[in-house]
Amino acid sequence: DRWFIQAESFDDFRIGGPGLERLVKDSNADLAILDTMKYFARFNENDPSEWMQCVAAPLRRLTNETGCSFILVHHPPKKTEANKDERDGRGTGAMLGDCDHFWRLDVVSGHPTQRRLVVRKNRYGAVMDVDLSFDALNAIFRPLDPGAPDDEPRHHGREN
Repeated sequence: DRWFIQAESFDDFRIGGPGLERLVKDSNADLAILDTMKYFARFNENDPSEWMQCVAAPLRRLTNETGCSFILVHHPPKKTEANKDERDGRGTGAMLGDCDHFWRLDVVSGHPTQRRLVVRKNRYGAVMDVDLSFDALNAIFRPLDPGAPDDEPRHHGREN
């Protein structure tokens, strides 16, 4: 069993704190998903030095020590004239600069079960858009089957 759910007190597992470090080391985790980032770090998201001190540097240190990768889930930005396409995410530009990957999941207008995974940054490969369809029977997004109607359930799960 390698799944861990956040404790009742989010303070127990702050980025840079002993709880998160102990959990990652004791579990030998290869990947930790921090959803949402605000629960795991208290900092001014618009201040690049606070981002570095409270999030980027501690996670890079923990990655170097353990080999664990981290996915940080963050809220989309507020729409402004300067960011009307919402492409860069919320907070300081240092977040985008410091990450290896930046993904965004967009709603596809007029298609309630479709989403577009936008790979905005990929330090190791291509940036691209991937159209997805929600498979409600299996509670998972799958690559869009262009020939299937939006409301048709698709079952691709394992047989028991």
